[in-house]
Amino acid sequence: MKHPGNPQDRIIFALDVPDIELARSYVKQLDGLISFYKVGWELFLATGLGFVKELKEQQLKVFLDLKLTPDIPAQLQRATQTLARAGIECMTVHGNGKTIEMVKAGRGETKVQILSLTVLTSMSEHDMRDLYITGSQGASSAHVSSVEEFVDSRAHESLQHGADGLIASGLHAAMLREKHGNEFLLVCPGIRPSGVSHNEHQRAATPTQAVKGGADYLVIGRPIRDAANPREAVKKIIGEIEEGLSV
Repeated sequence: MKHPGNPQDRIIFALDVPDIELARSYVKQLDGLISFYKVGWELFLATGLGFVKELKEQQLKVFLDLKLTPDIPAQLQRATQTLARAGIECMTVHGNGKTIEMVKAGRGETKVQILSLTVLTSMSEHDMRDLYITGSQGASSAHVSSVEEFVDSRAHESLQHGADGLIASGLHAAMLREKHGNEFLLVCPGIRPSGVSHNEHQRAATPTQAVKGGADYLVIGRPIRDAANPREAVKKIIGEIEEGLSV
């Protein structure tokens, strides 16, 4: 999967909906505007790989966001093999370097891109301290004192172990590009156009901010799904992306 050139192609629309008919309705509404769709746990549990294959039959791209976590190596590899055979463009991993290596082994010769999650955009620094990820009370990670340091550390480990890209807040995009270069894909969730509620996202960024910082793809759900006119919402986002690219 290459770095996108067209501003429109940078949008990954999050199909975080509970059933296949609603998902199909959004795909139909956004025909000609959106070509890349995220399928997460909610829709995957309702439809399995059936809807993923349906999207692929329409020549659409799929970002499968299941956040594969550490497991028995053989099980993790076999699960990855099954998912990769569906022809998806990319999939997410939420684990350490060994987890990434196991998923890569399961990918085999397919072209699916392995994207490593740095930290959920909904997690605050307080949340991370509660989980002993940051701060002096976390004995296993006492060297990490902030969200930014944790993101940088996770990025370094992920790329060292062969991840093709990273999932990170658009607010961290510039830092990640400065420290880790331009050879990896950078996908940013928690994107909120100007004037739109951040909802639960602690580190939301606008499309302009994220792209200006070096983001390749922007994962956007509610600002499009909840809009009175989803097509017009997408067009507005494209305008903000263009603004970020022109700076």
